[in-house]
Amino acid sequence: MFELTETITEWRGVNSDGFGGTTWSTPIKHAARHADVREQFTDKNGDTHMSKAVCYTRGAVDDNSHISIGESESTVPPPEAMDVRLVSHTPSFGGMRKLWFSN
Repeated sequence: MFELTETITEWRGVNSDGFGGTTWSTPIKHAARHADVREQFTDKNGDTHMSKAVCYTRGAVDDNSHISIGESESTVPPPEAMDVRLVSHTPSFGGMRKLWFSN
């Protein structure tokens, strides 16, 4: 088992702002471990993609949220934040969830 030695910050899309944008939740921090790897996965719509990175966390991360590696207090996801494309909802490895990211 590996340690969760990093922090990720999550912004959840709360709703549409009425102008084509998204209203975001306050930032949520989770202990995590990430790796910049390209890995093929199939999203919840059945489409196949290549990830930009994967991440393991015990946090309850939402599909379609945005994640930034490290801690942030920003009220909106920064430009380098990655889209969460898939979350394994069957916890494994001691309660961890796996996330697949793309931009």
